[in-house]
Amino acid sequence: MSFSKDKKNKKRIEKSFHQTKSQLIYLWQIVVYSSISAVLGWLLIRNGWSPINIKQLTVIGTSNITTEKLVKASEISLPIPLFSIDPKQLEASLLKKLPISSVLIRRHLLPPGLEIEVKDKQPVAHAIRWRPEGIEKGMLDDQGQWMSLKVASLSAFPPIDLVVEGWMDSHREKIALVFEQRKQLGSPLQKIIFNPNGELSLLSKGLGLIHLGDSNDQLKKKLKTVADLNRAMPAIFRNKKGTVIDMSDPSKPEMQLPQSQN
Repeated sequence: MSFSKDKKNKKRIEKSFHQTKSQLIYLWQIVVYSSISAVLGWLLIRNGWSPINIKQLTVIGTSNITTEKLVKASEISLPIPLFSIDPKQLEASLLKKLPISSVLIRRHLLPPGLEIEVKDKQPVAHAIRWRPEGIEKGMLDDQGQWMSLKVASLSAFPPIDLVVEGWMDSHREKIALVFEQRKQLGSPLQKIIFNPNGELSLLSKGLGLIHLGDSNDQLKKKLKTVADLNRAMPAIFRNKKGTVIDMSDPSKPEMQLPQSQN
């Protein structure tokens, strides 16, 4: 009987010991985690509100936009505390004032700094649009997005011969499609012309003026027909100034040669 009691007491002591051990481990974990949190909190406050300068800005993903150009466009007065920078506001400002199509801003605390990842927007065509106050000139990227001449001048690009007349925001997808297909047309494209009534014309070096009619109607098919016509056209009919091709109905293209050829 005495042996049974001793055994039970031993179990109670062991159980109590394990409970005490678990509690001590738990308390130790709380102390460690609290210490880590305190240190991180201190770093957060110290680094987050410490002023950063231009050397702590990193710009990646671009070959055109320097850190100096970016700071100027952002209108940030350096040095400035890291946490006082509003990423959304900064993104909107950079997209408006620089030739970039996207921007991603990351704040780093260790070491404190700002990483700005951008994607260049490359001008591929000159553009003209009609405004209530008159004609406005600009440039377009490969998606048909408008860029002011001031913004486009910040980007390095080769000489451009293509002009888009009558640009409107509603034409962007159609312009992007023509840009995408221009190499397949087989003849250098000089102008893309949108008339006020929505009709689209192309001026090609080899084929002359090509009327495509309603720009909303079968545009991809019409561009393919232009490419087929260019491949099939005899050399004698090429590069004739004043040539007009009516492609309003891609199944029945009509060609008008200059008077001297009739």
